[in-house]
Amino acid sequence: MKHLQSAGVGLTLREAARMHGGNEDPDRDEMYLFNDPSDAASAARELGSKVSLPSDRSIAFRATRKGKVVAEFERRDGDSFPAATPSRKNWTLPLGILADRRSALERVAPVDPLGRLIVEDGPNGRQVAGRVIRDHADEWVWIHSSGDARNHLLAKGFDRREVDAILGLMVECPWRRVHIPFGPEYPGDRQWNLGAPQFVYKPRAEPGPTPHWDTVLSHCFADLNEALKSDEWAQRSGIDAGHKYGLAWVASLFRHPFDRLPYLFFYGPQNSGKSIFHEALALLMTKGVAAADRALTNSNDFNGELANAVLAYVEEKNVATAPGAYAKLKDWVTSPVLTIRRMRTDAYRQPNTLHFVQCANELTACPADFDDTRRTMIHVPPLETEIPKPLLISRLKEEAPHFMRTILDLPLPKPLGRLRLPAIQTAGKEAAALASVPELAQAVAAAMASRDRWEGVSKELPDLLGEGDWPSDARRVKRELADAAPFLRHHGIATNWQATNAGQRLTLTRKAV
Repeated sequence: MKHLQSAGVGLTLREAARMHGGNEDPDRDEMYLFNDPSDAASAARELGSKVSLPSDRSIAFRATRKGKVVAEFERRDGDSFPAATPSRKNWTLPLGILADRRSALERVAPVDPLGRLIVEDGPNGRQVAGRVIRDHADEWVWIHSSGDARNHLLAKGFDRREVDAILGLMVECPWRRVHIPFGPEYPGDRQWNLGAPQFVYKPRAEPGPTPHWDTVLSHCFADLNEALKSDEWAQRSGIDAGHKYGLAWVASLFRHPFDRLPYLFFYGPQNSGKSIFHEALALLMTKGVAAADRALTNSNDFNGELANAVLAYVEEKNVATAPGAYAKLKDWVTSPVLTIRRMRTDAYRQPNTLHFVQCANELTACPADFDDTRRTMIHVPPLETEIPKPLLISRLKEEAPHFMRTILDLPLPKPLGRLRLPAIQTAGKEAAALASVPELAQAVAAAMASRDRWEGVSKELPDLLGEGDWPSDARRVKRELADAAPFLRHHGIATNWQATNAGQRLTLTRKAV
């Protein structure tokens, strides 16, 4: 049978007394009465004392002002306790040990290698996530019930009272599970960065060539080359080519995982190498990569697979037509907090470390509008020279230590808004936004291009728009123009409705953009 002292788990006088049936004196601090002398003997042994105690009377333990533990018991005729000090009624016998007055954090240190209670931030504050216990192979094993933890410790040789003390210390001093991608396992203050993604490759001490990584970035981000030439932020930041934007996106992901980044949408023909970008990044991480298509498109809002992910990808899934997907996308891309909903468990919130990459053949697979600042939409052309994928993956792995050095040393521009890098406006993004605009709004923009103001009721709109099957119902016109508000704002057009005796009257005004 193990004892907590021999296991390195130091107990206080209070804990040892309570474990072995001692009753606390309500009038005196650190004094405990044992009606059964055998219980007092067990508590003394638990504290490490080898002093013999009488077996025929009740015994009290107390701590002296100097922190020593003494036993007090009734003095009787014929008693002989040479090591004890007599008083008129009692004997005071030093037990040769000190009352443990260490803090709970000091006393729990020997318990930590045995087992830990894990808590995490939940919807109503801290909540228990489970317990971990060391198994026979010295590996951590998740145990969700205290009963299983108790049985495990009993199997290790602790008795039931000792197990109570261990479990009590685990509850008193839990570990808080945190999610800090690529951070240390123990950030301090009893935080445990348990299971967080880490880097697979150690960076080289010096920069080196990365031709295959350069090829992937240059091919996937080539569509940005032209757009970056006229982008004021890009010119000011020295990001004047697509591959530089892609490199800054990757470096931001790894070095600032809590910062938000634009949603990257790659579209183009089959077998054009769209997917290799996120597949290559996955090679650099131990975990933290998750498919997000189901979470974005399901109707029940379950998204447990995204918990603690840093890279979320969507492959060949049309998220533009899935009900609710656009609202989720807008929230998950920019919000600093992510709500996780798993089946049969309460929802909880965690810091948002998601960064999205979507790949599709069709431009229409990703929603777009004219005031969008979340997405960078990039056309990926057919491959000029195809490298067999197994060979490419092998080369990327060989170059990975040098690539890690590159992204860790890369100077990054200062973030200006809610995203660390801005979304870039491309021709494809404008085309995708235009495709979602009702014909009525497009006709209004075309008609207002040559004037600054128009006023009339909806039935008079055909006079402005010319030939076409235009709606005349005021409610429908109002709805379609409201839905196209981002497009109209993009063209400097404002709408104003006013109720009159003749019906709803519309005023259109245009300002130069």
